[in-house]
Amino acid sequence: MPVRSGSRPIPSVGESPGAPVVVVYDTEVRAAGQWKKAPRLTVHLDRGDPSELTELGWRSDGGAEAVVAFDDGMTAFRGHRRLADGSSEDYRGVECERWSDLEGTREDRVRVFATEEDRDGDGGDGTDEGRLSLLLDDGRGAVERVTWRDRRGTFASLALRRTAPPAARGTVPVAVTKVVADAEYRRAGEVAANLLDAGRGKWLAFESTATLDFVLPEPTAVTAYRLTAANDYRDRDPRDWRLRGSVDGHTWITLDSRLDQAFPQRHQVREYAVANSTPYPLYRLDIGRNWGRQPETQLNRVELLTTDDAELVGTPVPVTRVEASGEHWSAGEVAANLLDAGGGKWLTFSSTATLDFVLAKPGVVTAYTLTSANDHCSRDPKDWVLRASQDGLTWVTVDRRSGEMFTERFLAREFTTSVTTPYARYRLDVTANAEGVGEIQLQGVRLVMKRNDDRSTTGQEFSGVLRDEHGPTVGYRGRTVAHEVVRRRVGSPDGKHPAAGFRNRESRAKLDRFRDAALARGIPADDVERWLGLARPCLVLASDVDGPVVGHFGTPVMLPPDVALPRLYDVPVGELSDDPSEEPGFEHLVATLDLGALPEGVTNLPLPPDGRLLLFAWPALEASEDHSCTSGSVVYVPAGTMVEERKVEYDYEPDHELGDVDFDGELRGELRVRYDVSLPDYENFNGDPLLEEHPRAEELREVWADVRADGYWHKGPQLQLGGYALDAQGWGDPVRGCAYAAGDDGPRLKNWALLAQWHPGMYNLESVTMYWAMSERDLAARRFTGARVAMYAH
Repeated sequence: MPVRSGSRPIPSVGESPGAPVVVVYDTEVRAAGQWKKAPRLTVHLDRGDPSELTELGWRSDGGAEAVVAFDDGMTAFRGHRRLADGSSEDYRGVECERWSDLEGTREDRVRVFATEEDRDGDGGDGTDEGRLSLLLDDGRGAVERVTWRDRRGTFASLALRRTAPPAARGTVPVAVTKVVADAEYRRAGEVAANLLDAGRGKWLAFESTATLDFVLPEPTAVTAYRLTAANDYRDRDPRDWRLRGSVDGHTWITLDSRLDQAFPQRHQVREYAVANSTPYPLYRLDIGRNWGRQPETQLNRVELLTTDDAELVGTPVPVTRVEASGEHWSAGEVAANLLDAGGGKWLTFSSTATLDFVLAKPGVVTAYTLTSANDHCSRDPKDWVLRASQDGLTWVTVDRRSGEMFTERFLAREFTTSVTTPYARYRLDVTANAEGVGEIQLQGVRLVMKRNDDRSTTGQEFSGVLRDEHGPTVGYRGRTVAHEVVRRRVGSPDGKHPAAGFRNRESRAKLDRFRDAALARGIPADDVERWLGLARPCLVLASDVDGPVVGHFGTPVMLPPDVALPRLYDVPVGELSDDPSEEPGFEHLVATLDLGALPEGVTNLPLPPDGRLLLFAWPALEASEDHSCTSGSVVYVPAGTMVEERKVEYDYEPDHELGDVDFDGELRGELRVRYDVSLPDYENFNGDPLLEEHPRAEELREVWADVRADGYWHKGPQLQLGGYALDAQGWGDPVRGCAYAAGDDGPRLKNWALLAQWHPGMYNLESVTMYWAMSERDLAARRFTGARVAMYAH
């Protein structure tokens, strides 16, 4: 695992030494000298006066324990884990996401406690009331004990217990006709049928893995199950298993997966929840490993359960038909299969796709299930948007997901939506797959209507001790008063995007380096601060940064059927060619941006909140002499618009400079986000009164050019979204040139902004920079046909 070098900047005086953030880590464990991937670790702890953690320890209710130490900024940790069987392993992790928005509805719950501290130290009436919000998830079950130290010197140790909420909803047993095991100990009467009885009899198989198939009298949605350990030998207890469902006994859908589960006591009962709303007639408990080294696996009882309120389980929303942007007809892998639980799969040969579900009548879809197909995990959806519409023309976003993973084949995952109104159509818009290949597939999609009921949530309470810095150790207790849910959002620098605070601290550090360098050159502080007042936030988009994916370079070209491929129509025929009869060619697609995935508020641009933006260009060198700034175009595709892939053939003459450019080979890859900041960066200030009147403008631009160059350039193509244009040729601000070409001058010049700039980093285009610019009035009105595109080259 790569370890991130450096650390976060230490907060300045007056700045909070922490933030109420949720940090997610990619983790690894080492046993027998080999590092291997482990489940992600999610950490959030806030007592109302946030501070970064330095140490954290916890124990799960299965008996496993972990202790870790964090680096500055909590960007990484190292420590060790002890499993329930007593074995230990090294444990390490590196931050992969960071969130700060604790509102909305998503899957990762934050427990919120009303707390009391015995400030008299004797448990008397002298108490301080407070609040603690806690999320600690290592992928291995609920936590029963937590200990931490933070950078302020606070120490705490808590023991957590479940409490039964008032009027809690319950579960009821599911009737089972019979259970069939792939192995059992018939000679001793320790057979699979014992699993259905409440007595002391058990099931035993002389195998280290085992399969138990449960046959139901009628299809039922299993939403929980209980396993009861047998009477002897903990080594025989199941450790890893999957619960699967099937409609035909051939295709099995994984509904729940567990690792390293332990039963410390004999005849111990453990219950597991299942996110499932599909009724299956067959269920399978597939045990992959036990706790011992012997081929012996046993259980005392298995109970399948369902929620006692059918409306909480959920009912399928009837779908009349499903329409796909593409299908594999010749193999029968068509969209209609998605509605047949026992049918084949759907496959399309494209890296993006849309699926439109037309309902029999308008319905409220409060949840939906996606099931991965049989092969090639690279084809799994990773990023998608679920939209709803009454008429098929106007669409609203009801759920958005990014970075999702299907860890195995035929895995069913359920997701919730924000829908409260009946809609006639729903659209699943898949914007990226797992590995960027040109294929997307699914085994099934199920739309569900269910009623949420917060009373079904089990409460918690804790008791323990707390010591602030060098103060006395006092009693500390609390009880849950709410369950907040962490919403994964992209957003502004104040913390609405994973790791936004870190990246924006880097931007602030960049401005600090500029300030220090300018002052070191003897530039008066007032002049430096005046120049810093011009700073604009921007985004750098490249394939080799570690931010979220927000689009892709190059093809495929996905446009609505009624939108023509951009050509150089604004250039008179023959102006750029020696042959007046030559028809202007198609522009090249440089990049497609998913505006809904872009961080909000981290550029100076009033971009639409969703939809796609396609940037086209014709980067031939003679276009740099085109003073009409028409060497490219911008196409905006509103969210929910049906699109189709366009195939483009470029038939350049052998001696044409673009004929030697490998657009298909070099203009490829994901667009990933890196936060940045921008200051004026063009050598010629002519015509810009704001900069011409600054007494030290040229010196300050030179200082910024040195600071900006450190870490700005990336291997291969890169885009900058927003900010100031970079003029490496000394020709002046290309944005002003675009404004002049559009007929805007005088006061209207200041209303133009850089939309994007592209550094190709490609063979035969090394000296080229393309600039897309627009007036802010056109940008606000979404009139992207008003964009002008300039090219600088030498």
